[in-house]
Amino acid sequence: MAHGGYRFAFTEATNGFSPDWTYERNRNGATAAGLAFGAFHFARPAGSTPQGVISNAVAQADYFASVAEPQTGELAPVLDLERTGGLSPASLRAWTAAWISTG
Repeated sequence: MAHGGYRFAFTEATNGFSPDWTYERNRNGATAAGLAFGAFHFARPAGSTPQGVISNAVAQADYFASVAEPQTGELAPVLDLERTGGLSPASLRAWTAAWISTG
């Protein structure tokens, strides 16, 4: 990969509250190939009250951190936000801000 001009790789660590079973293999492979490495979380926003929205975001962020175990020197973790979970735009912004500010 590094010889092909690639300099970095991101791999999914978590999807909502589910781990990606290929994460460790992908992380080890990227490192062995000499690529800068970063992890991402595929967001599954949820919550029916303002407190529930924030609680869900914090719980997902904490879960991501426990699975991804970001290390000093790695690329910054990334939030992959493709779904709204039925949240309003304002609630989705609050969910995203809570996820990003956690940790």
